Amino acid sequence: VCFTIAGEADVEMDHYSFKGQFIMDAENNITLKPAVKLPVMAKTAEAAAEILFKALMDKDWETFARYADPDKGTVLAKYGVVLPDDPFMKRMDWLSIFWDEGLHDFGFYDGSGFPVQETKSGYLDLFFRPVMPRKDWTFSETASGSMKGRYTGELSPWSVWPSAVKAVFFWPGTSKYDGMDWKSLTFVLEKVEGIWRLIALVSSQWTI
Repeated sequence: VCFTIAGEADVEMDHYSFKGQFIMDAENNITLKPAVKLPVMAKTAEAAAEILFKALMDKDWETFARYADPDKGTVLAKYGVVLPDDPFMKRMDWLSIFWDEGLHDFGFYDGSGFPVQETKSGYLDLFFRPVMPRKDWTFSETASGSMKGRYTGELSPWSVWPSAVKAVFFWPGTSKYDGMDWKSLTFVLEKVEGIWRLIALVSSQWTI
């Protein structure tokens, strides 16, 4: 049995403090569970983006929860544009993906205009999670939006967050479709109190 105690108290002149996770064995012996050492946060925007790209592939939502801005959360935007009603994920939203199987409204499909109604996990699979291996994606970190896969209008991440770092992973598509099935993922990162935070994740792809 594993349980958590957090808190401390003063009883008359005796002070006691119990804090942490404890394990009780079959003979009711209680021992403190060793603390889990969290990975060190990335020191550069590029390193943070690489960690998050891998976490996205692996469905490692705990890593996204650690990198999400604690106040703003992380905006999820599709088709390369950032809209006012785009969903945003705070830390508990990332963690709730593990058990939240309810359908949510995530805007509309480009072209058909049909509503996107998916679970959180399904939405990330549809628009964000890369299925091609990392080696097939090129990486760039720049403030410019002037290349394929980067919309540069007023609703682009370059316009919405002009001072943030935009770390872009670009997949050029296949020869079968003459590159028209290209995709890009932009990790928008800001340094907050010395820690790189993911304030937005923007996916883009060819659309009608």
